[in-house]
Amino acid sequence: MRKLATLAVLASVMFLTSQLHAQLSYISALASGASDCEASDCDAADDCTASSCCSCDQSGVFFDAEITFFRFHSSAGIHPSNEFDFETSPRITLGYRNPDGLGTRVRYWEYDHQNHSDTSPYDVDTYNVDVEVFEEISLSSCTSIELSAGFRYNEFDQFSDDDAPSVGPGLGTYAFDGFGAIVGIETRRSLSSNGAIYARLRQAVLMDDYDLNKDSEVSDGTLHDTVVGMTEIALGYETSLASSGCYSVNGRVGVEWQQWHNYLAGVWDTGFAGFTAGVSVDY
Repeated sequence: MRKLATLAVLASVMFLTSQLHAQLSYISALASGASDCEASDCDAADDCTASSCCSCDQSGVFFDAEITFFRFHSSAGIHPSNEFDFETSPRITLGYRNPDGLGTRVRYWEYDHQNHSDTSPYDVDTYNVDVEVFEEISLSSCTSIELSAGFRYNEFDQFSDDDAPSVGPGLGTYAFDGFGAIVGIETRRSLSSNGAIYARLRQAVLMDDYDLNKDSEVSDGTLHDTVVGMTEIALGYETSLASSGCYSVNGRVGVEWQQWHNYLAGVWDTGFAGFTAGVSVDY
């Protein structure tokens, strides 16, 4: 599944590149003024969004291909020999929205990386699958809000060969796979006809058993009926790369922080922080 996700991201980048080239060529052909939706029309109307100049209802299928550049963190601290670098991981989203702003989407994100220590290997392998229903609400011509709710499945595996448990979970393997609910809110403010800033908050609560599989010096076992949580905060900027009627290509960059509660041995928090970059296509 992870290889398929990586191939999907690569294929989407190739597809988006070809589509972007085609759309830029189309826009150049309309540079003489044939377009019925010029940014100047919106500026004259004191409007922040170019889409309001057109009759398109902005409904349809959308696809988002994103790369995260995250670094792994732990509330227990990580031994200097076990520190992680910023690593890349794919995050892809496929969804549909209707003319009223109500829609549904499926999202997949994976992180599978090891620190760069030969003496104290530390590996984290995890992924999320989200299924959500959302609604986009326009507060003004320049400001909108999105509310979402759904379900998340997570699988988390962590191996540590750290011989200093006072600064980490110690030697052992820890595993969790659970199912729960996720809710989110995102606000967006248009800065011009082509750009906008956004802020997003997501919260998930998952429940299942937590498996402990440690060395012979520590008893093995399972923590039954555990509760874990995830908090995600993201800030960023999005801009239009190309558009034609009801077809648009957007680029996005941002920063993101994630705190995963009780994810290391069912006791310590873990988390990820870093940068994101992506491209989305709306039909």
